[in-house]
Amino acid sequence: MNDFMKKTTSLCAMVFLSTFVMANTEFDDPIVLQQELTTHIETPSNQSYVPIIAYDGTYGLILGVAYFRYPNKKSDKPSDQEFDILLYAADGPVISLETRWKKSQIKENIDLQVFTELSNFFINDYPNAQFEGNLIDQQTAKLKTQLTHNLTDTHNLVYEVELEVKEFADDAPQQYKTGTSTIASIGYLIDERDNGNNSKNGYLLQSIINLKPHFLSSVEDATFSSKLELDARLYTTVSDKQSIVSRAYFQLSDGNLLNAKFGGSNLMRGVSGNRFVGKQAFTLQNEYRVQFNKHIGGVGFLSLGQINTQEDLLINYGLGLRVGLPPDQTQQIRIDFGFDTEGHKTFMLQFNQAI
Repeated sequence: MNDFMKKTTSLCAMVFLSTFVMANTEFDDPIVLQQELTTHIETPSNQSYVPIIAYDGTYGLILGVAYFRYPNKKSDKPSDQEFDILLYAADGPVISLETRWKKSQIKENIDLQVFTELSNFFINDYPNAQFEGNLIDQQTAKLKTQLTHNLTDTHNLVYEVELEVKEFADDAPQQYKTGTSTIASIGYLIDERDNGNNSKNGYLLQSIINLKPHFLSSVEDATFSSKLELDARLYTTVSDKQSIVSRAYFQLSDGNLLNAKFGGSNLMRGVSGNRFVGKQAFTLQNEYRVQFNKHIGGVGFLSLGQINTQEDLLINYGLGLRVGLPPDQTQQIRIDFGFDTEGHKTFMLQFNQAI
């Protein structure tokens, strides 16, 4: 493993305010308890926020904040809207701002989500070996709109349109494309999970077709590109505080604007998100989850993956910590340490469960 990767995984820390823990203190006083219950019933939304402090060998000190606003399931009339915002800032300067807004039932059986992202984070050029470890400056702006048509309680059609604007430094390798492009996606989703953020029972099946028309792209030498994604997840309860999650994920791509890849904060967490890129890839992943108390949980994960640009099967494993956010622990801080059999290491600080 090169010096750069060693530095980027050397140290990272996260801090959240102690007042959040105080907000979860259980009261024996019946008057106070009644006030707490009344608040839960009358408040249609819950909200959580947490500051982030981290250190990375490439970016330096990273400061940020995450904010979540989501329905209070205990309310008589839960909110029909959700809102998330993630902000990271680091020395460089480096900055990333991500938001998500969801409104349920904008029309009968139709949910709407809008995602935005602005960032100027660096990326590593791993796909081309001669540039390995090279830092490339990129600026990205994304706007994605997603409509979910609820055919039944569990069967859904999903439609997505994403506008993406990327600008890379002048010395970026040829495989990186500067310009504007549009992705249109259609998918079928069967969701039988008991909880979207932290499921312990049920399953999810999803198939997605992504299309990137060359005539809607300003990238030179762009061809019509497509990618098929098949995703299956199974959630099994072992006990009140233990569960196992299994996932199989397959990708098949064509053209030069969409690629099959794995790595990052969800799949193959021991490698960087853009290290392995190709035309066809599959991943199998298992995660064991345990809840130590109301606020703290842990995970262990093991996964393997294969991509057509690599001859060997890659094995990936690691451990993680979960910290529930007040007032109801629905949202979680996720800290994962991942390793693979080639000696790569990664650290991830994200939110909510990986799969």
